Amino acid sequence: MLQIKDVSKEYITGELHQSALDHVSLNLRNNEFVAILGPSGSGKTTLLNIIGGLDRYDSGDLIINGISTKKYPEGRARTAGMRRRIMSWTGSIPTEARWRWRPV
Repeated sequence: MLQIKDVSKEYITGELHQSALDHVSLNLRNNEFVAILGPSGSGKTTLLNIIGGLDRYDSGDLIINGISTKKYPEGRARTAGMRRRIMSWTGSIPTEARWRWRPV
């Protein structure tokens, strides 16, 4: 299961503060297909980038199969670990090639 709990993301450029996600919560079950719809600038890509480990959230939590992504190490290892975990969650790679993440 993928859980997004109260996730917020804000982009800051100089004095401009742009809220991309404002306390978003979402639960996705295994093997569930979802469509994310909304007008331009509503945060769809930001949400997908956070789920995919390409961007970081400012507050809230992203939980994959019961494990908070806050427990992942920082930097590249964090992103790679999240991607592996998501690939395992979505079943997009063969079972024998799945990588098991263990908290440090």
